[in-house]
Amino acid sequence: MSQNQKALFIIFGGTGDLAYRKLYPALYKLYKKNYLNYNFAVIGTARRQWTDEYYQEVVYNSIEDIKISDEDAMEFASHFRYQSHNVNDTENYVSLLKLANQLDEEYELDGNRVFYLSVSPSFFGTISSHLKDQSLISKTGFNRLIIEKPFGTNYSNSEELNIEILKSFTEEQIYRIDH
Repeated sequence: MSQNQKALFIIFGGTGDLAYRKLYPALYKLYKKNYLNYNFAVIGTARRQWTDEYYQEVVYNSIEDIKISDEDAMEFASHFRYQSHNVNDTENYVSLLKLANQLDEEYELDGNRVFYLSVSPSFFGTISSHLKDQSLISKTGFNRLIIEKPFGTNYSNSEELNIEILKSFTEEQIYRIDH
């Protein structure tokens, strides 16, 4: 991986324990190694009614034990935005697209997007479909879908999930992390 990658990370399940304990510290470590610099942004989504300021405070607290300095941690957290989101509501994806495009322009991200699904597997198809139908999958940059959950309960169920996701993303764009 070369230095200074550009990307917008959209984390579905952004208020969860996984994001707090693992994702935000991992992104901070990439930031400190200059893989992420000025040209990155993160949108956290979940059902909770949080503000950007509160979300940034949560991110700041998640890196408390590994931060270089308060100023450095605050600069990192300033790249984070929050949107309350119902995964079944099309209008939420319309507003998510508006915010994604705004951050793409502000941070010069070239349309590079990483969608991280830390939600119930029952939502994988719904979210993937909305990402495609509401044009959140960028035409100008790279798109990646990362799925962090058990991927189905058996072969048949896993196959169904896979078929749903492949309607919106190619196999080369999908990364599955199973516990």
